[in-house]
Amino acid sequence: MLPEAHQTLVPWLGGHGSSWGPNACYGTSFVDEVARLAGWLESFDSAPMQLVGYSLGARLALGLAALLPDRIAQLHLVSGRRGLDSTEQRAERRQADEHWASQLETRPLETVLADWFAQPLFRSLGTVAPAELAAEQLERRRAAPQGLAHAMRSYGLAEMPSYREAWTTLRCPVQLIVGAEDQRFRALAAGLVEELPHARLRVVDGAGHHLPLQAPGALARELARGASL
Repeated sequence: MLPEAHQTLVPWLGGHGSSWGPNACYGTSFVDEVARLAGWLESFDSAPMQLVGYSLGARLALGLAALLPDRIAQLHLVSGRRGLDSTEQRAERRQADEHWASQLETRPLETVLADWFAQPLFRSLGTVAPAELAAEQLERRRAAPQGLAHAMRSYGLAEMPSYREAWTTLRCPVQLIVGAEDQRFRALAAGLVEELPHARLRVVDGAGHHLPLQAPGALARELARGASL
């Protein structure tokens, strides 16, 4: 989604591939997955890069920016956040993540995905064309349920460190992109901008949480505009 002049590198996130087993490449914790991705990035040339992430990808991208500050020229976080600050919030979220992990291990993946996207967070996806929504669901059904369960338990928000201190000391330009109808993440993004005044907030009209699916063109324009700053 960045301008054509950019070389695009797209990693697989641990647990999100179609194969799963003892030889799968994945991190055993959120911090470990960030370290694995950092090693992958370090295998490319050392030029600073623009980092783009959506949802879990945004949270991992923030972890990478904190770990490799000299490698990140600009950070684009789509529907992301910087972690939880309290033990109470973590305990509540861990319980919710364990529910979904258990569902993935005991019920058909298609059924779990239907329940996942029935959450209020994704209500605005009702505006997406049925064919596009079906293609998205088909792609997700190719994942191994055991891998997704691992990702839910190991990389969920409850297991993500609070990057509050790292966030306030980021030196690279930061762009936060959220959907106008995603009230929860819009409020979170506004709070992040208050903590990091040089961060820019971009709001995409007529879209909710899942911007890559619901508003890919508008998201691409915001990424291109941000990349040119």
